[in-house]
Amino acid sequence: MHRFFLSPDFFSGRKVSFPIETANQIRRVLRLESGTRVVALDNGGRSFTVRLSIVGKDVSGEIESELSEDHESPYRLTLLTPLTRREKFEWILQKCTEAGAARFIPTVSERSLVRLADEGPEKRERREKIIREAAEQSNRTRIPDLGESSGLADALTIPTEADALKIFFWERAEDATLKELLTAVEARPLPNQILLAVGPEGGYSDAEAASARAAGWRIATLGKRILRMETAALAAVLLTNYGLNG
Repeated sequence: MHRFFLSPDFFSGRKVSFPIETANQIRRVLRLESGTRVVALDNGGRSFTVRLSIVGKDVSGEIESELSEDHESPYRLTLLTPLTRREKFEWILQKCTEAGAARFIPTVSERSLVRLADEGPEKRERREKIIREAAEQSNRTRIPDLGESSGLADALTIPTEADALKIFFWERAEDATLKELLTAVEARPLPNQILLAVGPEGGYSDAEAASARAAGWRIATLGKRILRMETAALAAVLLTNYGLNG
């Protein structure tokens, strides 16, 4: 069934209404008809089977049942990823949403190709739409959050819980591999928070790696090969979730 995230304002008792953009998608893109069942999610962890009613341009529905599903990881995974060219950055948001990231923090580091001055509300709206649609497509029960763009130094020191696992990926790391870190984590209760930081096209600098270590991040590699930025981001999320969730 098609899945749609809706604001809680669109749920009223057993009735569900759909905003104009979603209604247009249902009518004109998906060409669904009255009586079709879809899944409506409130982004608070609850999802419902809804039977559609389409009258002209208006799309509404009636809740038939609440689903007992939870497709999220038992921890909250945050990805720090440098800003880069639009197509590449949007690809990272889409694929890492599918892979299970729960929050994105766009960062600017020494070698980032795109700076904070290039950001704007239109880009944010587009990125949030990409994340929402990827969450719907991949059976997520919550939409990942998109944080405000930040300098790397500030992002490395955001408040976290005491047991948070923070992994800073650096191709010159000698501390450990991701596999070794995850093996150690499996031996104790899972943390509630996991943070991953992947570098820009030119990688992180020595000074940035030193700052991360000083801020309590574990320095690790994804292997012996040098990966493209977008490959590293997706690999980091996928391998972390697979290593801890199977």
